[in-house]
Amino acid sequence: RKLIFISGLIFAVLISMGGLCKLMAWPFANELLLSGIFGLGFLFLPLLFINFIRHSAQKVLSEKLRTILGIASGMLFAIACLCKVFHIMGANIILIMSFVTFIFGFLPFTFFKMYKKKM
Repeated sequence: RKLIFISGLIFAVLISMGGLCKLMAWPFANELLLSGIFGLGFLFLPLLFINFIRHSAQKVLSEKLRTILGIASGMLFAIACLCKVFHIMGANIILIMSFVTFIFGFLPFTFFKMYKKKM
């Protein structure tokens, strides 16, 4: 479990450093961004999903759907970013799908949970 969160931290730092290097036009910006996005989308998020499935026997269906939709939108966003960097056709469609999944899937479950918690 610690390995999952440490890898998430490392990939988030790589993305942040890559973004900074890209803004400053420093070398290795693309490599940092690509390795961070790839690691976050294809290593960290699937490992997080597997960990969630292992420990989700007691959770409510809305909690499971919220997590699944959040991870799916994150993976779609990572795929869209990689497609944008490599100039692959269909990147905009995948990006829109990730936003729609996030806006109409993940956020309603999250705000409903917050609303129920306040009541």
